[in-house]
Amino acid sequence: MSVKNELKNVESLLKHHLFIIPSFQVYGGSAGIFDFGPLGCKLKRNFVELWSKFFIDHDELEEVDTSILLSYDVLKASGHVDRFCDYMTFDKENGEFYRADHLIKQRLSESLNQSADKNELQALIDKIDFLQAEELSKIINHYQLKSDNGNELTEVVRFNLIFQTNIGPKKTNTSFLRPETAQGQFLTFFRMNNKLPFGTASIGKVFRNEISPRNFLRLREFEQCEIEYFTDPNNKKCEKIKEYLEIELPIFQENNLKIKKVKEVLDECSELLTYFLVRSYLFLLEIGIRKEFIRVRQHDKEEMSHYAVDCWDLEILSSFGYVECVGIADRGVYDLTQHVDRSKVSLKCKRECDKEVFILFGKEYENKAEVIDKLTQQGYFIVKESESEIQVKLADKEKELINKLKEMTTKQSKPHFLTTKKTKISTESFIPNVIEPSFGLNRILYCLAEHSLKYRDDKRNYFSFNEKMSPYFLEMSFIVKNDSLVNFLSKIRVDCSHKKNLRSVTIGKKYSVADEIGIKFYLTVDFVSLDDNCVTIRERDSMIQIRVSVFELDNVLSRLRKGEWDEVLKEKGRFN
Repeated sequence: MSVKNELKNVESLLKHHLFIIPSFQVYGGSAGIFDFGPLGCKLKRNFVELWSKFFIDHDELEEVDTSILLSYDVLKASGHVDRFCDYMTFDKENGEFYRADHLIKQRLSESLNQSADKNELQALIDKIDFLQAEELSKIINHYQLKSDNGNELTEVVRFNLIFQTNIGPKKTNTSFLRPETAQGQFLTFFRMNNKLPFGTASIGKVFRNEISPRNFLRLREFEQCEIEYFTDPNNKKCEKIKEYLEIELPIFQENNLKIKKVKEVLDECSELLTYFLVRSYLFLLEIGIRKEFIRVRQHDKEEMSHYAVDCWDLEILSSFGYVECVGIADRGVYDLTQHVDRSKVSLKCKRECDKEVFILFGKEYENKAEVIDKLTQQGYFIVKESESEIQVKLADKEKELINKLKEMTTKQSKPHFLTTKKTKISTESFIPNVIEPSFGLNRILYCLAEHSLKYRDDKRNYFSFNEKMSPYFLEMSFIVKNDSLVNFLSKIRVDCSHKKNLRSVTIGKKYSVADEIGIKFYLTVDFVSLDDNCVTIRERDSMIQIRVSVFELDNVLSRLRKGEWDEVLKEKGRFN
């Protein structure tokens, strides 16, 4: 089956069975905005519960649910107001707009086979994502690229992706819908346990005003599961990495896929980042993403976000090509430093030390401990390990420091000079380093749907979600609709996600519909059940059935939820 047809089948099934529904469809809908229907909500809930156990519970993270609205100051400090942009170009005749990098890649790819130098053109296509507006404009002009209507294109301009609104009636009170959950976590972390290392986690909606949304992979409203893990910048070690050293990761480097053990990857990034890298890879396998369709790729310096020191993506192969679904970034101290500078509030932690330093302060206040302590906390004293380092910054800080001293004391006389004093300290303040694993929930679920779509010999298709991700673990019904069988079925209680099908259609039809939406097991009551108190359980992928007593049903279903179908089948034997 062609990629195009498979894509059509996946989308058709997801919409037909209400996994996803175009938002406000009766009014025509809007690109890049979808609702989760009943089955989609169950799939999403399973994902979130598994993710929470796999990361929040396993790593003892503090979960927070922060505001979707962010003030102007927050995103100005983070750099999103100035830098969170894509590039646009317009049709000069009709004003139709295009995302510039996508248009250029599409046009150049179309002409690749006719190019005299394919390698050179392919190299250009590969670096389009890293280019700025001026460079993109030059490519459009050089290759004389046109719009879909064959018209000339404008110069490339920046387009900010943040949705803007106002808090309250004042138009000057600018705010934004959050483009990531991270900023809320940065601004609440200091209220948590500040003994490093520790992490916070957040699951929720984010918003990006995409120029050209695409299906379910580039949305204007979507959900993220994000971790912000705070650690000492001088210590990015991770004791737990020892458990995973022999695990193999599919690393994509220099246009080749290389299988590397985790212990080899440690040569290229920190222990802490590698730990979350391998844990994220294992999580994707846990939910059913196919191993052969995952690759791990480190960002080039040119493509890294403004806040990142290092960044790795876990990309999943789909009918659209490889899609970035998990990003694991070392954000350094960038975000917290920016918020400290703009808010003037300390977001620092302390660590023990034993060293001598020089402290810079106004001599007239050297005995005023309260003033000195408060100013030090606010960053107005420069603490360095050598006097020469202090002198470099002295001119920049002197005026600011003097003004601050005047504000905080009743003393009228102005300190005319600053001095240094050598002292021994046992603790020092620092801004924590942040490692951030970020999961795009919608993208991962869509890729999972593609990977799970299977076809039978009779051309019927179905979703082969595993035990942990199936929207319903079990469906229950009767062989034919009969009062005695309906009554028998009503008395069966199970402790798992399930639904009862009371329709009077054939059992074959019930199996077919249940398979199609990915229900893993089917429990059927028949006339023999009335005599032997047994039911049949059918496994979706193999269509094999076993016979189980209702008195041992809880135990059997518990084992099946753990993935022990093969063992249970061996014990019970195949039922015909």
